[in-house]
Amino acid sequence: MSDFPPEVVAAVTGHMNRDHAEDNALIARAFLDPDTVSAELVDVDREAGTFILTTTSGEREGRVPWARPAEDRAALRRELVGLYDTACEQLGLPPREH
Repeated sequence: MSDFPPEVVAAVTGHMNRDHAEDNALIARAFLDPDTVSAELVDVDREAGTFILTTTSGEREGRVPWARPAEDRAALRRELVGLYDTACEQLGLPPREH
């Protein structure tokens, strides 16, 4: 269960899934499974984001921890941007500007 109100979780997950679907996949590929084809962010809490991954061998759930606990919506954004940047670095891809 999330530490954030349902409307915050819905706003963050909806934005990520609608506008940053490929970013979700990159994060999942770098931190959870290199065979990730796509990923959907389904929950966020103070400690991590929860993703449903579609991989070459099926579907599964995984959590990616934040670098620091997220206290508010702005912190969730910072943590997701940080995960994206780190994922790009680990995968050898140039990140886009934020």
